Amino acid sequence: MFVVFATVASSAQALPALARQASQDTTQTAPKAESPAEAARRAREEKKSPPKPARVWDNDNLPKEGEGVNVVGTTETAAPPPAVAQPAPGLSTQEKAQLEAARTSLKEKIAALSQELDIAQRKYTLDSDMYYGKTNYQQDTAGKAALDAEASAVKDKKRQLDEAKAQLAALETKLNSPKEQKKD
Repeated sequence: MFVVFATVASSAQALPALARQASQDTTQTAPKAESPAEAARRAREEKKSPPKPARVWDNDNLPKEGEGVNVVGTTETAAPPPAVAQPAPGLSTQEKAQLEAARTSLKEKIAALSQELDIAQRKYTLDSDMYYGKTNYQQDTAGKAALDAEASAVKDKKRQLDEAKAQLAALETKLNSPKEQKKD
């Protein structure tokens, strides 16, 4: 029995040494296990294409006249851009001045109405949220009347703004269209 025990004891002592040697052998020959995140990063880096080199323009690679688009320009002079609003030739200078003044005042009126409408809409939205945010909003008849008055004011501002825009469009048409010549 002593022989069996001695054999088992000697093998137990040799077992950790053999395990260490085997693990060193496997780490040297087998590649290290890679995490999925590292593998994804490596795959993304491999997939990336190298950046394109910047194109340098010099006299040698500029297109010649007639070969394509010339990035530098041509010797021809470009036509001046067309005028935006040419007054009609049939209007007198006094009529033109009056129409221009009317256009300026209409544009100012439209800007003011737009701002007033924006404020009225925001106020209506806030008051509506406050009114409907109450648990007993059905009993608040004064709040409902005030909310209805604000809605009516918003509709009125929209109508006024639309009318002013229509007047401006008509004035622009009158300024830009040729007027029939008066017959003597």
